Amino acid sequence: GGGGGGAGGSIILNASVVSGSVTANAQGAQGSNSSNHTSDCMGPGGGGGGGTVWASGASFPAAVSAVVNGGANGVVYGTTASCLGSANSATSGSAGQALSGYALPVGTGPVCATLVVSPLEYFNGIRTDGGVVLSWGFVLQAAGTDFVIQRSTDMTHFEPVATVAGQQDLAVYSYADGDAPASEALAYRLAWKNAAGDWSFSRIVAVPGRPGPEEGSIRLFPNPAIDQVSINVSSSGTGLATLTIAGALGQSLAVRPVVLHIGLNSYKVPVATLAPGAYFLVLSAGDRRIVRSFIKKKE
Repeated sequence: GGGGGGAGGSIILNASVVSGSVTANAQGAQGSNSSNHTSDCMGPGGGGGGGTVWASGASFPAAVSAVVNGGANGVVYGTTASCLGSANSATSGSAGQALSGYALPVGTGPVCATLVVSPLEYFNGIRTDGGVVLSWGFVLQAAGTDFVIQRSTDMTHFEPVATVAGQQDLAVYSYADGDAPASEALAYRLAWKNAAGDWSFSRIVAVPGRPGPEEGSIRLFPNPAIDQVSINVSSSGTGLATLTIAGALGQSLAVRPVVLHIGLNSYKVPVATLAPGAYFLVLSAGDRRIVRSFIKKKE
């Protein structure tokens, strides 16, 4: 069946005088048509009700055209001829209203509230060769306070990765996450309990993945090969890398240094001197290794 159309909503015109020509559209949406490849006559959606245009002043401004019609209902579509175009009991939406006399709600007195000041001065993170280094400053005496470092790969679901105990006379803290995945973009936040036992959280710190080739970014061809193999590598960063041809037992047979540039990189590696058989081509960049197998065949 089809879904119903949305209602038109409300438009408030808080002005005593309106000049020119203004159209305020709070029309309901049309219901969706129903479609089915079987002979069933499915029910289309009803139209959405018209909304409300509410203006201040004793009468509705003549310069404003209020469109508050209800939306039309859908019809049966794409089915047997006997049902085609039928409303099948779906109805259009009711019309809305154009009202006057709107008064802006105003408080009767001042409202004062004490703003909560966080004891966390800052929370930062940076990726290094050894992982992700996190640092933070805490203005209160943190003895007995545990700082829980949480990590996420989707900015939504956070998992604890470490706990750092607070110290009586220490205001600056740091932690190195050596297990942080190198190629993934990560998010971190800091959690701790306040004096009332309630959890408090820092801002979320985003740490980008280390640029370089990804697992699915390398293509080797032709395979099987006779005299050379071509390699296409897509990289998100620049840097030094090596291409290694290894035998079936993993022994290194040839090593070629290369430079990766952002975008597509193409290389040709000679294999004419290799005996027919199975081999591996290994791309090494930083702490990442991407392996592809290939066959050397006779000429």
